[in-house]
Amino acid sequence: MKKLFLTGFTTLFLVCGSMVNLHAQEAPQAPAEKKQIDQKKAHKRMLNRAAANSLWRLKRSMEKDGFYASMVALNIWRSTARDAGKFDQQQYDEFMRQIYAKSVDNNLRWLDNFITEENDVDAGTCLRIYEIHAKEIGVFDEARYEEMQQRLKTLKENKQDAVDPTEK
Repeated sequence: MKKLFLTGFTTLFLVCGSMVNLHAQEAPQAPAEKKQIDQKKAHKRMLNRAAANSLWRLKRSMEKDGFYASMVALNIWRSTARDAGKFDQQQYDEFMRQIYAKSVDNNLRWLDNFITEENDVDAGTCLRIYEIHAKEIGVFDEARYEEMQQRLKTLKENKQDAVDPTEK
């Protein structure tokens, strides 16, 4: 009986002792794991904050800035949103469409201004940009483009006549 008691006691002692030893080993690791989890949470918060900030900057840029500044802001937002895991391709496509539509409208407006001011070089640049950006978003109007091209051609001919009237 004494031997059975000692064997049971020894087994119990070894099991309890090893459990205590396991807890003793886990205790120092727990703060390190907690610190790592806290760092991951802080990193995720930082990524979310960066994505929100770049989205705000994109929207502001779309309102106030030109085409290229808005495209840069769009690409920065795409990068930070992907890093944060919040990227939405449909939202990206919509922002891009809005940026190109603003560019098309601005270039048509400036084209009219340059033709009125008889500035054929800048008018030609606006016409080419209109063509490229309008085709990019699928709003290119061939009739309008030909009309603007004809106005530009007439402007260049009138300018040439004014420079060299004896050529005719």
